[in-house]
Amino acid sequence: MAELADVQRARRDPGLVVLEGFHAVKHAVRFGAELLGVWTADAAELDALAARLAPDIALAPTIVDERELTAVVPRAQVVALARRPRQPDPDGILALPGPE
Repeated sequence: MAELADVQRARRDPGLVVLEGFHAVKHAVRFGAELLGVWTADAAELDALAARLAPDIALAPTIVDERELTAVVPRAQVVALARRPRQPDPDGILALPGPE
């Protein structure tokens, strides 16, 4: 499991992605993201958002102090760290046969 302090370093890691805000986290989960950590300063608000906008999403965030969270992500109520999905090789895509 990742720590909130890992988020800044993760921004420079091509194998990871930082998700800022509920909608980014929601969509990542719906598309099968592997979350390595989720943090919020307001679990009740996050639960309310999930209940209203995405009842199919279950998050288990680590609760952190608001100052810790805003030091990493100034304007988001939730931040998550996920493993970046493997991207297809561009040369391999271009070598595929086109439509006939």
